[in-house]
Amino acid sequence: MTPMTDKMLAEIRERGYGRGDVQVLLDEVDRLRTASARYIGRIEELAAESRSARGAVEVLTGQRDDFKDQRDRLRAELAEVATWKTRGGMRELTVLRRDMGAVQAERDAAHDDAGIARDESERLRDQLAEAQRVAATLRASRTEVRTKLNEALKAADDDRNRLAEHEHLVRMLHPKIAQPRHGCCIPPSTCGGHRPECGGDHGGQWVAWPCSTIRALDDPVIARNRIRHLHKEFRGQDAVESTCLADREPWPCPTICALDGTEAGQ
Repeated sequence: MTPMTDKMLAEIRERGYGRGDVQVLLDEVDRLRTASARYIGRIEELAAESRSARGAVEVLTGQRDDFKDQRDRLRAELAEVATWKTRGGMRELTVLRRDMGAVQAERDAAHDDAGIARDESERLRDQLAEAQRVAATLRASRTEVRTKLNEALKAADDDRNRLAEHEHLVRMLHPKIAQPRHGCCIPPSTCGGHRPECGGDHGGQWVAWPCSTIRALDDPVIARNRIRHLHKEFRGQDAVESTCLADREPWPCPTICALDGTEAGQ
């Protein structure tokens, strides 16, 4: 993994949100990186083969030039003996013609070998282009996975902020809804550890801190229902029926609106 991926994974583990989905994305990143490395290695092999084929073409081209020089030299010698009239001269002419035919055959063979080398070079070039295309596709896929990973990190941050907002709402609401006749649980450092339960949930019994309202912070759903229950419980005790006693504002107050994610709550 890259340092950036390690950092993101450590950040996700620290937060503890979306670990399963993010781990799937990280596994996909590793798979794509392995496939990309494999294709890069194949590209290097094809490039080496292509260079070797080009070297063979150059060697065959040099041989072709040598054969051409030999042919020209033999033709010159043939022209010199063309005027020979003796039997010995004709025999030598026949030998020269045979040698020239052999040189031509070798030249044709070299030309065929050069054509084969060119075809092989074209094939290797096509394979190299295909490997480069696949590598580009893998890079695009890696970018897409990285984008999804960043989105998962952002979603984890949003979940953390949402839970923090729930905790803030409960802690903000808790002291405001306490009534003199019921009292309210408070931290032990203030009351010695026991106060009547806020809202009368336990029939005015003395309970230890934290009360059920504060314990509800461990579960956002319980916290939401608890806030609604407390608001409903204390509605109507004020002089104005439609007023939320917690904030002295028309029902629903910003606290309840915030639970619904409404504009007023924000």
